[in-house]
Amino acid sequence: MDNGLRRGLLYGGAVAALAGLYYIGFVHKADADPMTMLGSARVQLLLASGMPVTGKDGLPLKAREQLLLSAANDLAMAAREEPDSPVLVEFQGFLLSLRGDLRGAAVAYQHARSLPGCDAEQHDTLVFNEARALSDSGDLQNALKVFANNGASVQKKYSAQLSLEESALLQRLHRNDEAQARLDQLMISSDQPMIWLDVGIQYLALGRIDAADTALAKAGITVPIADYHRALLKLTGGEVDTCLSLIERAMKASPTEVMRLLRKDAIAWQALAGNARFEQMYVPVTAAPGR
Repeated sequence: MDNGLRRGLLYGGAVAALAGLYYIGFVHKADADPMTMLGSARVQLLLASGMPVTGKDGLPLKAREQLLLSAANDLAMAAREEPDSPVLVEFQGFLLSLRGDLRGAAVAYQHARSLPGCDAEQHDTLVFNEARALSDSGDLQNALKVFANNGASVQKKYSAQLSLEESALLQRLHRNDEAQARLDQLMISSDQPMIWLDVGIQYLALGRIDAADTALAKAGITVPIADYHRALLKLTGGEVDTCLSLIERAMKASPTEVMRLLRKDAIAWQALAGNARFEQMYVPVTAAPGR
């Protein structure tokens, strides 16, 4: 399987397009060779990853369960022919994670890295996904160890992302000085606006307001959603006019994402309840479900 297909599995992608491929027969299994089985499993795992675990009735979503079962069958068939394929084991880990076995997924990702044929791109994906699976399971110490033990072998183009994720783990472990040191270094060494955005958000979590403002302003030149986070920062500081100007600018550039964040941070935005300028922007979009 080519790198583009494999990397798309765990870093998101066009799920809607995959759904179309799925329903027009992309997963047709006329030739039950390992490549076909892995391609079929990949599509089904991606589709399942975009679905809620349960339906409105609180029960497991049947469509999702069926996709996972079908993917498991495809992986089992591929394993009969190529049991030591690193792609197969990576997909097995993804299946485990979707079934809620995060520690099992981490073990699979670690194992896949040790198999012949695991190239640099897959290796790096597996490092991140092992650490993320451990983090999501609550095992923060071992998640941090994964980055510490493998950071030197990760390609340079991912080093900033690795530092960001290390910093987030360190904050959760209340090792704030170490987290801050990584963020400070990233602001010096990185030229990526998305990294500055994430650094700014993490500075906010650390209470470093001035540093957060600087990072978010720098990111906002090319990443408009940074203005939303600066608006929240300004609101907290009582700068209401500046806050509203920033959120208006963010709303103009990314209305769907801003509305999602406004709902997520609704408690913080209660401070602007009754503000006509804010409600003119926010209320009409959310107040009329019948339109």
